[in-house]
Amino acid sequence: MSTKENKELVRRVIEEWNTIDGDTDRMRSLYDKYYAPDFIYHDVSGQETNREEALQNNIKGLAAFPDVNYSVEDILAEGDKVAVRFTMRATHKGTFMGAPATGKQIAVKGVEIDKIVEGRIAETWDYLDSAGMMTQIGLITEVNT
Repeated sequence: MSTKENKELVRRVIEEWNTIDGDTDRMRSLYDKYYAPDFIYHDVSGQETNREEALQNNIKGLAAFPDVNYSVEDILAEGDKVAVRFTMRATHKGTFMGAPATGKQIAVKGVEIDKIVEGRIAETWDYLDSAGMMTQIGLITEVNT
């Protein structure tokens, strides 16, 4: 696929993520459609999870933030990689990491790099401002550096 096609694929995935609205069946369908069977998710800590583990983690996140919505700030592509700078917005409506729902709306910045192979996402490297998210829902207090 061309870099333009890779960017469009990632845009479509984000657009569909934004319509899930808490529906775990739709999330599973999205994974089946766009993520390679041997998909690998890399988080900022360096941990890797396979497709099913990543899906289950996202289902847990969806239970806490069912109205999650991503705004693309920038999208760049070169070769088989697509980088997206985004803002994730959601409402804390369910338990997350032991924290009961607060009803707070959050806005979290992040960057994701996707590797595209044969028209599907084969790997994702995700860099989300988790500390900012946890601060916004009250799991941690703000840290000044």
